[in-house]
Amino acid sequence: MHYLYKITNLLDQKVYIGQTNSNNRWRQHKYNAKNPERTHQYIHRAMAKYKIENFIYEVIATCMTQEDANEIESILIKQYNSKNKNFGYNLTIGSDYGGHSEETREKLRKLMFNRLATKGHPSLGQKRTPEQKENISKGRREHPVIYTPEIRKRISESQSKRIYTPEEIDKRNKAVREAYNKIQEIRSKDPELKCHAPDCNIRGIQDYLIVDNIRYCEKHGQRLKRLGSLDSKYVLADGTKVAHNKTKFTNEQILSISNDLRPLEHIAKDYKVSQNVIVRIKKEVGTYKKSNKKPNTKFSSEQIQNIVLDNRSMKAIARFYGVTDKVIKRIKLLNKKLP
Repeated sequence: MHYLYKITNLLDQKVYIGQTNSNNRWRQHKYNAKNPERTHQYIHRAMAKYKIENFIYEVIATCMTQEDANEIESILIKQYNSKNKNFGYNLTIGSDYGGHSEETREKLRKLMFNRLATKGHPSLGQKRTPEQKENISKGRREHPVIYTPEIRKRISESQSKRIYTPEEIDKRNKAVREAYNKIQEIRSKDPELKCHAPDCNIRGIQDYLIVDNIRYCEKHGQRLKRLGSLDSKYVLADGTKVAHNKTKFTNEQILSISNDLRPLEHIAKDYKVSQNVIVRIKKEVGTYKKSNKKPNTKFSSEQIQNIVLDNRSMKAIARFYGVTDKVIKRIKLLNKKLP
């Protein structure tokens, strides 16, 4: 659906005719009026000058197709004479007017070049919030740009035809020299470009971290910053090495885990670790047993009947009996009462 709308200045009754297929068009106009230099539209400069509250927005027609919307927009602009500066704010006769004249294009081109030369790019200095960055990243992940051979060829041709100014060439050369000098400085300090962690043979100028003025690969650098040690295990007072995740538990907790007969999933959730950690602890203590018993054998006939007749969700029932929802599902299937 395409909407034709009219914006009216209540102070002098001048109007602006436009079209949109969005419900947020008036909000966009108000946003652009706060910074009219962003769009350079006559209507936005007028809204900024006479205050937004002195303008009203109303939908005056609807169309099903873009072609009809273009035609009706032109008719309405002529009807309200809104292209005349004495009566309105429209700069053209509608969306199908055929484009700007060469004179207008040249004026717009000079205006943009002047803006870039004096104030820089419109996005220069803008700081995005973490939410905006996340939305942009999410949009690019969901709608990635696929560089087809045609797109690559078009980009290559556009770059090959570009003529760089002497200032741009000097700037590029300066950046290349700075990068080369940085690499040479790194090589002078460490010609081998090798990770200084014991028994690590990773080399290269990328993916490394400097910790206490010593070069490490990313793996060992992150471990040193996070744990304060390059060893993947802690060394206890008696000299024995214990995995890092074991240090999260006291002896009482380890004993409690080893004697806990609940499913691994529930134990791991209580201690906020993976099931593999619980399995490893149980194996080291010697209490880990992989049961082959049928799940029904741990329930009495009365409990099985209650499970079959229970109308709650399987996760709720499983949480009540301290088992997984797969066990509850299997019991209901065996008794042919699965909904």
